[in-house]
Amino acid sequence: MSLTDWDAFREINESTYGISDPFGNFPLSIINRYVIPRTDIYQTDKKIIIKSEVPGLSMNDMEILIENSYIRLSGQKKRNNTWSNEEIFHSEQFYGSFSRIIPLPSEVQPDKAVSEYKDGILSIIIPKSEAEPTVSQQAGGL
Repeated sequence: MSLTDWDAFREINESTYGISDPFGNFPLSIINRYVIPRTDIYQTDKKIIIKSEVPGLSMNDMEILIENSYIRLSGQKKRNNTWSNEEIFHSEQFYGSFSRIIPLPSEVQPDKAVSEYKDGILSIIIPKSEAEPTVSQQAGGL
C-alpha cells in the first residue's frame, strides 16, 4: 500500500470547480474562489518588469492601477453572446471578474509606467523611484 500526501486545495478545486490541474497550468488560478492572473516580477537597478497571463482579453477589458509600492490588476472576461447557454456542450474557460494586488519590491514612478499586451501576456515596465540623497551626499560626502 502506498501513501500519498493529502492536498486540501486540490480536493476543493476538484470538487467545487471540477478542475484537476496537478501541474498548475491554468493561466488564471482559482484560490479560495477568487481568480487571479499568474504573474512574474523581475527587477533591475532602475526598473521593475511585471508580466501577467491574461488570455482572451483586450486592453479595454483590464484596469491597471499603479501606486508607489503596489500594482492592482483587475478586469472582466465576458462570454461570447453569440451562443445561448443551451447550445454550450462543454466550457472550461473562465468568465467573470478578476483582481489582484501585487506588492512591488521597491517604490516606483507610476506616472512613467508603460504597458504592452501581446499574445495574452500583459507586460508593464515601471521605473524605480530615484533614491533620496542622504545628508552626506548633499554635503559633498563630508
